[in-house]
Amino acid sequence: MVDVSAKVATSRSAIAEGTLKERNEVKIRAIVRTKAETGVEMEALTAVSVAALTLYDMCKAITHKMEISDIRLVGKHGGKRDFGQTEL
Repeated sequence: MVDVSAKVATSRSAIAEGTLKERNEVKIRAIVRTKAETGVEMEALTAVSVAALTLYDMCKAITHKMEISDIRLVGKHGGKRDFGQTEL
């Protein structure tokens, strides 16, 4: 993997997860904030990806029938334009 993203100092980041037992599903969200003039989309997507991979690694002894899916940017505020939902 090649790191081509800008080095950005984040001022706040958080990971939230919730379990939907009826669907055997875990939802993971990341919030990343910065005072820099660049976006932190890559940092948020990386945080969610690493959290999902960590859960996979912890649960693989139980089953390999797990799936990581739908990693996407839900919203962003600032930069050239706002996009989607920005509050968790």
